Amino acid sequence: MKNYYRILGVDRSVSNNDIKKITKELINKIKKSKLSSDEKKEKLSDLQEAYNFLNDYHNRRKLDDYLDKQALSQQILAPKVMTNPFEIFDKLN
Repeated sequence: MKNYYRILGVDRSVSNNDIKKITKELINKIKKSKLSSDEKKEKLSDLQEAYNFLNDYHNRRKLDDYLDKQALSQQILAPKVMTNPFEIFDKLN
């Protein structure tokens, strides 16, 4: 699943009004850029897809759930980095 928040460069708590505003700003920025026409089309298509997806409550909810599960699995699988070698002994007391 794509992270549409990342495509728009926004936080998950962003409002629908802010999504609309930010999408318009990004579209104008891309149109004024020196990218090739194919690159512009691709980026504009990605923005439109992200905008449409995030403006649908049910889709946004699914994405939030997916990102929560993904973050949780990374926390479970990530090894804990020990910064203090004596930390293990502190836990014994």
